[in-house]
Amino acid sequence: PGQQRTDLRIKIMQNQENDGKDGASNILLKRMDLGLPDPEFNETIAKFTKAIEQDPQDASSYLCRGMAYSKVVIYGKLIQAFNKGIDELDAENANVNDNQHTAQLLDSYCDKAIQDFIKTIELDPVNPIAYELRGRMHLHKGQYDAAIADCTKAIELDAKNLEAYEGRAMAHFRNNHLEEAWSDVEACQRRNRDVNPEFLAVLYKASEEPNGR
Repeated sequence: PGQQRTDLRIKIMQNQENDGKDGASNILLKRMDLGLPDPEFNETIAKFTKAIEQDPQDASSYLCRGMAYSKVVIYGKLIQAFNKGIDELDAENANVNDNQHTAQLLDSYCDKAIQDFIKTIELDPVNPIAYELRGRMHLHKGQYDAAIADCTKAIELDAKNLEAYEGRAMAHFRNNHLEEAWSDVEACQRRNRDVNPEFLAVLYKASEEPNGR
């Protein structure tokens, strides 16, 4: 089972990398700005929703559907940050209603992802990926203590889950636990994992300021 989870995660991460290369993520986000779900996203959700209907005790189906929701949230947060920068440069043409709609849409997907990860954990209590991804969604919702708890559990179940270390580092940073954040960053670096350079930049800056951020 552990190897199957690892293979599943590699496959999903490869799909995400391919999305970035062919521009599919940009298409997805443009559709989200218009409030239109992406066809591929709908197909994925429908596929695993049907699988859940056929076997409500299949933890992997809940995990995969939750991953699909979380993928939209992650990409959506990137476009939100991009749009925010554009709006600051062009305040006259900023569309507040569209931005609010996108935020609400992402929040709903985040909640759906969390619910699927909760069900995954209920059916498979020792699944580290479910804990790590639920932690990521808590991080996006600003629930930093919950994110730390979930990422810590993921690490306890799988010490090689470097995504959990990185997610916990970000949550610690948001809670102004800079030493703990650096500890998790260093754990990633010791294992040759590249940490998000933008996150590293803000962590360096915060560490240089008196009394943290």
